[in-house]
Order: sequence, then structure tokens, then C-alpha cells
Amino acid sequence: MAPHRQVRRDAALEAPASPERAQRDGAVLAFAMFVFPAFQGLMQTIVPLLLADLRAAESVIGAIQAIPGVAALLSGAPMALLANTRWRRAALLGSFALSLAASLGFLAAGSPLTLVIPQALVGLASAGFYAQAMPSAFRLASGERQERLQGRLTMAQGLGFFSGPLLAGYLAGLRFAYAFGAAAALGVAGMLATWWLTPSQAIDASGGPRAVARSYGRLYHVLTRRPAVLLGAAFTFLNIGTILVMGGTFYLVYASTIGVSPFVASAFLSGREALGSAARLAYVAISRRMGPVRVLSVGTLIGAAALAFLPQARGPLGLGAVALGTGIGFSLLPPAVNMHSGASAAPEEQSYAVTGLNVGNFAAQTVLAPLFGGLLTWLGYPAAYPLVAAIWAALALLLLRAGLRLGPKPPERTP
Repeated sequence: MAPHRQVRRDAALEAPASPERAQRDGAVLAFAMFVFPAFQGLMQTIVPLLLADLRAAESVIGAIQAIPGVAALLSGAPMALLANTRWRRAALLGSFALSLAASLGFLAAGSPLTLVIPQALVGLASAGFYAQAMPSAFRLASGERQERLQGRLTMAQGLGFFSGPLLAGYLAGLRFAYAFGAAAALGVAGMLATWWLTPSQAIDASGGPRAVARSYGRLYHVLTRRPAVLLGAAFTFLNIGTILVMGGTFYLVYASTIGVSPFVASAFLSGREALGSAARLAYVAISRRMGPVRVLSVGTLIGAAALAFLPQARGPLGLGAVALGTGIGFSLLPPAVNMHSGASAAPEEQSYAVTGLNVGNFAAQTVLAPLFGGLLTWLGYPAAYPLVAAIWAALALLLLRAGLRLGPKPPERTP
């Protein structure tokens, strides 16, 4: 791989010119980390509800829900490249513009096939947002200050994921178009907010079509040569499968089959995000006692155990208990993987490390949504959920063993 030209090699931070601007940037990022996850949570809730209303089979629902992951995986490397250039703020703003376009596309959709393009736009927006937002945060602070910043940002993220499903569940009971209109409003709010971020500084002079092509090689290098990033991606894969696929999309579908209203089921999903947001404020203290690898492993085990009992739920009480268990399991994953895999990387690799983590995220949505939908069609809920829960628990223990063997290593430069 050809070497890339480096603009800034002497500092890990890209602090604004004054403390006031640094504080403002932190507040803007926190607001963005609320708005975009609210959009995501709304879409992840309203789309399967819309498909269930259209009487789509579980396999079709899984295939439609996989589309954002495919789009994000294909676009992740170029988005990471943008994060190292002076276009990072513009790309962050553009991710909200894409979310607005997706919302308008959903308003015009009327069948499963017409959801394909809007779902692809959701994936592009997601890849762009996280590739820009997290590196922006990493460059504002370091050490314990970064841990506390991650606690605040991921708390805002959790509140966004709390608000989005709740809003979607309520509006779905009125009219689906209202939910997509609310998603469009979130896109506009994000665009207005990110305009106030301090202009970005380039830390990598690479540009042009060749740099875009090389970005895939850089992402592959970071993902395969940085054990902390690969471990974080693996934990992300398992937990996104728990929280969004089996404990999200098909949780809502299962709730509809036992007569629980979309609003009540969505309220349970929102409630678990509120719980996670509160827990993230205590991340620094918990992580210093247990370490991020143990935090991730224990959380994965708790989430898997909760999922195994979903087919036993026969009403709101059982559904609420499952949502509580998956929420406890997932609560500390965002700050743990961000610090373990993202903040520990070299500055020019942080956007690729974050994108590497999102490979686990979007790969889970892409692979597991259609796979689990087919498994449900074949085995049904009573057999499929305990089977996957047992597999998840075994994988969590294997990752714990692998993670504890990894000693802290200084970040290397990408060749």
C-alpha cells in the first residue's frame, strides 16, 4: 500500500482555539449524538412496524432491515477518509441531509420494494455520522477527560435511542406519515446544529480517487492488524444482534403476534435506553474496577440470557422484563468499545477504528436480520431464541478469553 501524506503528526487533539469553543463543540456533539440516534431509533422501530402492517413475512422484514447495513459497509471506508480531512464538519452535516432525504423517501413509499432506496440512504447517513462524530470527540480531550466526555456523549446517544422508538410507537398508532415527518424534522435540527462546529483541520492530505480506493485498504489494515479494534468489532456484532435485530426488529414483530400494541412495545425499548443512558454516567468508575473487556463480556452474557426468555413472554410484563435484561446488557457497550478500540488508536487511524467498530454494527444488521428472519420462519420463536442465546453466550466467553490475553500496546502507524 502506498504511503499517505501526513499533515499533522505532533498532536492527538484538534482542540478549538479557545476553551469556550471547545465547550461549545462538546455541546454541539452531544446534541448531534442525541438527534441522530433518535432518528435511527425511530427508523429501526417504524420500518418493521410498517412492514408488519403490510403483512410482510419475517424473511422479507429481515431482508429490508439488512439494507442500511449493506449501504453502510460499502461506504464506511470513504467516510473514514473524510474524517481526516477539512471536510469532516461538512460530512457530518451531510449525514443529517441524507437522513432528511431518507425521511422524505419513506413518505412516498407504499410497498416493501419502495423502501429499498430510503433504507439505503439511512445506511449512508449512519456510516457518515459515526465516522465523523466520534473522531471529532476524540480530538477534543484525552485520558480521563475523554472517558467523561464519552460518558456524556453516549448518554446523549442513549437518550436519542430512548426518544426515537417511543415517538415511533406513538405516531405509528396515528399515522405512519407522522413518524416519517418527525424523522425529517430531526434531520433539519441536526443540520442546523452541526453548522456551529469549529471548522475541521486536516490531519491527512490524501485526496482524490486513489485515496478513496486506498481507504478500503487502510480500513482492512486497522481492522485486521489492531487486535483491540477487531475485538471491539466482534463484541459490537454480538450486541447489535441482541439489541437491534433479535431484541429490536423481531421483538416488535413478536409483540404484535401476542397482541401488544406498538406503543407499549416501543415504550419498553425506549425504557431500556433510558436505563442505559443513566448507567453510562457511571462508566468511568465501573470500567476502572472491571476493565472494558470484562464489562463487554458480562454485558453480552446478560443480554443473551434475557433474549432466551422472549418466547415465554405472553404479555406486557414478560416483554418488559426481556427489554430490561437486554438494556442492562447493552448499557455500557458504547463507551467501553469507544475507549477500548477507538480512543486508543493513533489520531490518523481513529476514524478507521470507529468505522471498524461499525463494521461489526452494520455486519450484524446485514447478516443477522435476514438470517434470523429465515431461522424464525424455519424453527419458530420457541426454538430460535434459546438457540441463538446459547451461541451468543459461548462466543462472549471466547471473546473474554481472547481479550484478557491482549496486553496494552502502543498504536502503530498505518503503512
